[in-house]
Amino acid sequence: EIDNTLFDTRGNIVDQTIELYVGGILSRVTLIHNSNISNRGDAGNQEITSLITDESGSNPIEVSYQLITNRVFDSDSNVLNQLVLNYLDSTRTLLLDVQEIRNESFDTRGNVLVQKIATFTDETLTTLLDVKLIHNEDIDSLGNAGKVTIWKYAEGYIDASGYIQYSNLIDATVITTTSFDLRGNALIQTIRKYTDEALTTLVETQNITTSGYDFHDRATHSSITTYNSTGEFVDRQ
Repeated sequence: EIDNTLFDTRGNIVDQTIELYVGGILSRVTLIHNSNISNRGDAGNQEITSLITDESGSNPIEVSYQLITNRVFDSDSNVLNQLVLNYLDSTRTLLLDVQEIRNESFDTRGNVLVQKIATFTDETLTTLLDVKLIHNEDIDSLGNAGKVTIWKYAEGYIDASGYIQYSNLIDATVITTTSFDLRGNALIQTIRKYTDEALTTLVETQNITTSGYDFHDRATHSSITTYNSTGEFVDRQ
């Protein structure tokens, strides 16, 4: 259910509450506050508070809070350049990390195809955690990506033009998902790890089958089979 509780003078949504129900039970609540809204209806700033309920679907508690600065949009109102501050909750007392995000291409439905994310520990962007280059492919009508490739780098920075520069590959991961549930949770998935950008040196492969999720989208049962670089069985969990 979506409740739009406040609009600006041009009819743009300022405050919005989204309640997600699973099997008739309230699972989570998302509170969104939009500000600095342009004449085209693009929100330059957003505050997003996420809450989850208890096992009875009651008493929502905060689990995350984001301060988002949307700097640049394309002609379809897709965000190209974004800064996200992730906090534990809306008190803003504990900063978890800071992400500089560049969305470089989209499909016709607005799903991100190519994305770069530089994650830092601080607002001054001094201490880098990593840089990820992400390619999303085989996206279905619900926005689920059947194939996701992630290159992770140890070094990087934001240059004077605002571009994310990166180097020193840590690893590369290819995630192929052949089955999703109705809420986009992966049911059948293969994860392959590589040590090179060209994805030629395989480290390990994991086949993951998840039989179900609870109303908070937590996996209730999974089977994970791991193989080494030559395809030999390692273990099953």
